[in-house]
Amino acid sequence: MDSPHSGSLNQAVELLRVETELFTLYVSGRPFHPTVEALQLHRSADQEWVNAQLGLVCSERLGDVQIKVFSPETYGLVDWQPGETVFPCFYETQSYELVIESKTEVKLSFYHDNVLLRQAVKPLGGSLLAGVLNFGNEVGLTEWEIRSEGQQLLRVEMEIFPSKMDYKLDYQNILNEVNAQIYNLAFDFLRRTYQLTGLRETQHQSLTEFFTILQYIFRQLLDAVERINKNPNYALLQDRRLVDANRVKKAGRENIRELAKHPERLREDMNHGFITIGNRSYAATHLMETRKRLGYDTNENRFIRWMLERIHGKLKELKTRWKTKSRTADPLLIKRLDSMLTQIERVLKMDFLREAGVLKQMSVTLVLQMAPGYREVYRCYLMLLKGLSIQSDLFRLSMKDVAQLYEYWCFLKLNQLWGRSISW
Repeated sequence: MDSPHSGSLNQAVELLRVETELFTLYVSGRPFHPTVEALQLHRSADQEWVNAQLGLVCSERLGDVQIKVFSPETYGLVDWQPGETVFPCFYETQSYELVIESKTEVKLSFYHDNVLLRQAVKPLGGSLLAGVLNFGNEVGLTEWEIRSEGQQLLRVEMEIFPSKMDYKLDYQNILNEVNAQIYNLAFDFLRRTYQLTGLRETQHQSLTEFFTILQYIFRQLLDAVERINKNPNYALLQDRRLVDANRVKKAGRENIRELAKHPERLREDMNHGFITIGNRSYAATHLMETRKRLGYDTNENRFIRWMLERIHGKLKELKTRWKTKSRTADPLLIKRLDSMLTQIERVLKMDFLREAGVLKQMSVTLVLQMAPGYREVYRCYLMLLKGLSIQSDLFRLSMKDVAQLYEYWCFLKLNQLWGRSISW
């Protein structure tokens, strides 16, 4: 593996350039981190650099796009195509200069979910956007966009590497240990004692709280779904099809417009013709027939199906995690989980739920709030709302901060060691 050029650790170079018909984007900074080089981090067993992720999504408005990335082999920019890996040159606590030079009168703006990064890039004059990006202690993937009048022109996804630990080994191992410790703590609710608790508002509900609440409302939830099954919400749908005129029982007025558009469906019939054009009478060979039917693919039924599927997934996750833990087998708990899974699978096979499609947008309708059965299901949903988004969302949001992650790991590790010393 080639070592960095002499003096390159403190030298800023161009790391990314995106040439489009509307603008040119430059990102520059130090491609190497002194601490990373001193500790020889982010290398494979063969001392080769690990690969970093880079992704760009370009709007058609940009026209021809040329992308160049930094290469340590040439110590300069090389052509890059989507899907190719790149050299890891973006690090935590290190600053990178971003410059966007407009080629037209299109007004450009920079967007990032983090308000501090969003404010760091500002317009300079009428044709430049410039600023310094520093991701602090956060590592992992980050996304930012170049927009025009609120519409996305370019989205860039890059990977930020830690500077004091190996990203693919140390960081992932610590993250896995923190996850394991959290779930070990969560499973303590299955021990010998319990406390009576009430519902409370919380931002991050644990697996313990979710399962406890679910057991409390599970029977109510199934009873509500059974009640809905007797009189489910429906939509009145109309099916229109072209059939032989002799088989149509009732022809609607829409056939007049259809026949005007399709005169080939008319034949001359002086005896039974019902359309007169000049001195000739015509009858239709085919007519449009409209039939009404009940459809259960409503937003309310989609919501119920989505909720039951989410609960089913969480119960399966709980069962899998319990089995993988080195604890005394508990056949009663497994039997209880299997029973709950079976009952959910049974109600999901009900006709009105089988016809329900994928929930695309959540909206609180009057049916959910007031209709018998639906209002009970919606109340159960409100009680489970936080529990349906346990741990995974918490880690996705907060575990990118290396310093905070390390604090969690130290605390949980001490907790684990303290527990072992007591058991001895």
